[in-house]
Amino acid sequence: MTEQDPRKICIILNEFPASEEPGFSDQIELLEQMGNFLYIIVLKNSDDPSAGSLHADIKFLKFSPVRLLQGLGTLVLMLIITPVNSVKAFCLMLKFLVCSWHPLQVLRNYLQAVLAVNEDIIPLEMTHIHSEAFPETARVAVFASVFSGLKVSFTVLPTNLYGRKSREMTLLLSRGNFILTLSEYDRKHLGEDIFKNRLRKPAIVSLPPAVNLNSFTFSRRINIPCEPFKLITVGALKKKKGIHTAGLFNAN
Repeated sequence: MTEQDPRKICIILNEFPASEEPGFSDQIELLEQMGNFLYIIVLKNSDDPSAGSLHADIKFLKFSPVRLLQGLGTLVLMLIITPVNSVKAFCLMLKFLVCSWHPLQVLRNYLQAVLAVNEDIIPLEMTHIHSEAFPETARVAVFASVFSGLKVSFTVLPTNLYGRKSREMTLLLSRGNFILTLSEYDRKHLGEDIFKNRLRKPAIVSLPPAVNLNSFTFSRRINIPCEPFKLITVGALKKKKGIHTAGLFNAN
């Protein structure tokens, strides 16, 4: 590939479309609009396998007893082709087995990663791996990164940040080359809390969601009320939503 060629990005998702976090789907569309070639690997089956407005190819990485045997055979093949990377991936897998709450998922994701590398990432000459920051997708992305030697990055959403703390998730994210967040608050939380005492820290970039004014029409002039302003909101103001100023408001 030359410098003028678009980047070939392999995106690993838990499901598609990303119904729980539609904002991530918007980011994928933006990447494609920027001229990148996208190849999406989905870990779970979907009732709607279409890509919608995307032109990206989508592969559902089904896992069955047959695929288990194929994965074991591929591990032997990768050990012959890339012994150093294969040993690194195996040692990393053992490390995650120790600190994970779901050791069987770790083994499955390890085999899914080697299948993805052998069947898709290497043949399609992918240049980068990107994943949402869920445990299963992050594991597959990190293992695939080690097997292939490609850099990996993550999009970390509020859902991934403010739940149950996991040492394994911290280890996974620390393997990233860079991390994208949707707010400055999330970026600071990652840098000052999650990665506070870690020697290896990825670059963290905040990309707040933008508003395209061309997509909206204003039918009437909005009268701005006089101070003090009154704010009406539906829903809970929580740190999980990136609203760190929630304490400034008096919730009645």
